[in-house]
Amino acid sequence: MTNKPKALRLADELESDGIAMHAAAELRSLAAQRDELLDALKDTTAHLVAAVTLLVRGGEQAVADDQMFSQMLADYTKSFKRGMAVIWAAMEKNT
Repeated sequence: MTNKPKALRLADELESDGIAMHAAAELRSLAAQRDELLDALKDTTAHLVAAVTLLVRGGEQAVADDQMFSQMLADYTKSFKRGMAVIWAAMEKNT
């Protein structure tokens, strides 16, 4: 089995039909856009993980008060968990 994403495998199959060449090109474009978005999401999630790690390791002194620290930590954690879930789902669909 190939490691190509499903969209690119379908594009290869469609390309053999002259009428479907435009559909194949669109599938390739969408696959490239998806890859670009996934890379950006991975980068953002990695930075959020780093921010949360820093805050957990004593970053409370970097914020005005405990309530603000708790809210920032909760927001960042929620964000990176969502990012991680989207990354894993996209990677599973990609195989």
